Amino acid sequence: MAVRRRMVMTIAFFFIAAFLIAPVSFVHALTLSSAEQEYIRNKQTVSFISQTRYAPFEFANKDGQCEGMMLDVIRWLAVEIGFQPVFADATFQQAQEAVLSGRADVLTSLFYSDRRDEKFAFTETLYDVPASMFVQADRTDIKDIKDLNGKIVAVQKGDYAKEFLEFKQIRFEILDTNDFAEAADMVIAGKADAVIGDEQIVLYHIFSSRLTDRIKKVGEPLYTGRNCMASNKQNALLIGILNKGIQEARKTGVLDKISKKWLGTKFRPEKSWIDHYLWHIVIGISAVLLLSLWVWGWNARLRTIVRRKTEDIRRSEEALRESEAKYRDLFENASDIIYTHDMNGRCISVNEAARKILGFSSTEFQSLHLRDIVDPESLPIVAEELRKKSEEGVERSGPYEILVRSKDGTSHWFEINSRVIIGDGKPVGVHGTARDITERKRAKEALRESEEKYRLVVENANEAILVAQGEMLRFVNRKAVEIMGYSEEELTSRPFVEFIHPDDRALVAGRYSQRLAGLNPPQVYAFRIVDRLGNLKWMEINAVALTWEGKPASLNFLVDITGRRKMEEELVKIQKLESLGVLAGGIAHDFNNILTAILGNISLAKMQAHFPEKATIRLTEAEKACLQAQGLTKQLLTFSKGGIPIKKTTIISQLIADSCNFAVTGSSSRCDFLIPDDLLPVDVDEGQIGQVLNNLVINAVHAMPQGGMIQVQAENVRAISTQALPLEEGDYVKISVRDQGIGIPERVLPKIFDPYFTTKNKGSGLGLATAYSIIKNHGGLITAESKEGVGTTMYTYLPAAQAVPRRLFDVNGLPQLGDGKILIMDDELSIRDVVCEVLSTLGYTVVLARDGSEAIKLYNAARESSHPFDVVVLDLTVADGMGGAETMQMLLHIDPNVKAVVSSGYSNDPLMADYATFGFKAMVAKPYTAKQLSDTLKRVMAHS
Repeated sequence: MAVRRRMVMTIAFFFIAAFLIAPVSFVHALTLSSAEQEYIRNKQTVSFISQTRYAPFEFANKDGQCEGMMLDVIRWLAVEIGFQPVFADATFQQAQEAVLSGRADVLTSLFYSDRRDEKFAFTETLYDVPASMFVQADRTDIKDIKDLNGKIVAVQKGDYAKEFLEFKQIRFEILDTNDFAEAADMVIAGKADAVIGDEQIVLYHIFSSRLTDRIKKVGEPLYTGRNCMASNKQNALLIGILNKGIQEARKTGVLDKISKKWLGTKFRPEKSWIDHYLWHIVIGISAVLLLSLWVWGWNARLRTIVRRKTEDIRRSEEALRESEAKYRDLFENASDIIYTHDMNGRCISVNEAARKILGFSSTEFQSLHLRDIVDPESLPIVAEELRKKSEEGVERSGPYEILVRSKDGTSHWFEINSRVIIGDGKPVGVHGTARDITERKRAKEALRESEEKYRLVVENANEAILVAQGEMLRFVNRKAVEIMGYSEEELTSRPFVEFIHPDDRALVAGRYSQRLAGLNPPQVYAFRIVDRLGNLKWMEINAVALTWEGKPASLNFLVDITGRRKMEEELVKIQKLESLGVLAGGIAHDFNNILTAILGNISLAKMQAHFPEKATIRLTEAEKACLQAQGLTKQLLTFSKGGIPIKKTTIISQLIADSCNFAVTGSSSRCDFLIPDDLLPVDVDEGQIGQVLNNLVINAVHAMPQGGMIQVQAENVRAISTQALPLEEGDYVKISVRDQGIGIPERVLPKIFDPYFTTKNKGSGLGLATAYSIIKNHGGLITAESKEGVGTTMYTYLPAAQAVPRRLFDVNGLPQLGDGKILIMDDELSIRDVVCEVLSTLGYTVVLARDGSEAIKLYNAARESSHPFDVVVLDLTVADGMGGAETMQMLLHIDPNVKAVVSSGYSNDPLMADYATFGFKAMVAKPYTAKQLSDTLKRVMAHS
């Protein structure tokens, strides 16, 4: 009995051990560490949260149950690892928040990114998922990612697409949705321009909802997402356990089987769950019969697992049958070719797109080899890709391009993406997609040919062609390098303003900025550059705005007009000689009249010396005649100037009157002036503008040989962009010179501003050409209108100035009395004497010096005697001695606070216009009256 009892106990313990070990080996088919096993025993239940609408990876079916590829993987892992999965579904954003907060253990699907890796712990990649753009079916304006600039893009809230667009620096407005299906619906409803979503998910929604005529996929996939499971950073141990399960699933082909099931390839398990584990059940039942209550708990658990697994298989088979039809429809209706072939290159299956594009039937395809349709030049590429997959274990390849021949011999270029098919642990075939890019290749080739043509045109152009963007030159042609003397690398590596003359940089930079801002500054204008050798060159620019590599830029055509500018300056000089010849007689006439008045009045004054009142009247008249002579000499000096304008702000009224009256001197014509009191100031070179007016009036005089009235009118006008005049918008002073002469023939009128063109027997044809050049250099415009037998009107437009001109002397009234010590330096004895007499009469103490050296000695001596000079008056030009400018520099060295006045008969000298730069406090031009001199001294002495 004892022996029998021991035998029974031995058998019983054998069955118990077998029962206990069997479930453990069943549950823990993987090799887990002791810590991982302890974690599973303690955890038992793992909660998973998935997206409600992310088919086919995960979704809630019509009964509210969670299904999909990722859930099939989890159920397999649960059985293999030995935990109880619990599923819940939510929106994508809610699912992420649940995992991060710890309300759920694992998020079933989440694309990996560096930013997300900072918050989540990721498993290995389970599936690669391409992301693409989808737009309304009738839209043609969105073809690639750059077309999304300024558009509304619908994305699933929390999806990687937003990060991707920001990384690509696309300016877009985001429309967050709960899932990709809702995002696609927003595009169909017109609330968004495009949706970026995972390709399989959006296509599933499109085909299942019969929306193929409402929305379409455009462009190539933007990126391929790595679909993983994820948990929070505190669940690293759980992630490690799941990774071991995923590695086992990949190694045993489970991941591929699940992928085939959901992507439309039907498969059935080789052996049912019940068949595989039947012996465990038998042992369990036997153990239950022998040990009843002791093993009841294990038996109950096993029955639960069997029941769940059986239900999972039933649901999976039903879903598989439903999905086969859906994804077969997707396969057949794809616009790209989808194909499979074995590792020898024999075709296995193709979709409708392949049959349509290449012209072979399904039966014909099954008898074709890749070498039958791939062009010989592309066969080495195909052979190399097959070798990598079979020998090197490369799983995916592409995109790469090959040339394929259709049934009718037509060649097509395809872009290929392919992956290897694994069976029994080894490559058995290739599955891929082929996109027809024939038109794209043709377009690229046409573009390349077109670019080559334009490159030849640009590089051999006779103009310098430059593209400016930002502060730099982005492109320069060969002519630009030749003109500027710098290499292409030097021109494109420094800010372009560095090559412009300092005085013109503000002008060029300002108009460049206005052009890029969408304004309409002048397209054509002139400015100066400095070449590599330091030579100054005049350039004429024609600039237009354009887009360069997606950003605003300026396309500039430059012509070297240095020679033309020099010719224009010479024209001014030559024309003056002609005009001076015309005016010589009139000038002599007026000077003789003025001298007659001066001599006559002085003679009468001497005769009436005993009658002071009468003598004073005669001397006053002589003084007026002298002032008339002063005006005549000023006009001669003004007329003699030429070259680059030396501008100053002035009211042009008096200049108009003086210049026009000067031009009619000695003729039988007269000027009638219509000039308002509120004429705007202008920035002009008085000499050059005086010459323009002189030329216009002389032409008017010649047009009326018998004499007549010349009407001269000035007015304020405003140029606006809608007018036909080629003027920059702003305020101008318009001067009209109208004669009643013979007029200009209509056929001749367009040529009147051409150099050397003339209709006069003795004319040089330089007058109007010179006037045109001067006005253009002032930023203005000169035009003409004429009618034969009626007369001609010349219109001149000068830009109004912003600054207010300096107040002119008031020559009326008596000189002011004063006191103070004055040093007068002048090389003319007569001038020294008369100035000394005038200032002494007015109450000043006067000391005289012949030249600068004597003036400096006297100034030093006065300072040392503690009776310094209050004001020094220096003549600018001294014959055979130190002049005013040099003397002033030495006086400033001796006394930085010296008060000095410059005086000269050359009123057009640049120093006279800019005396303050040289240290002078004021200037007085010869000849001057006693009042002008006394007013100047008073003003300088009052200056602190």
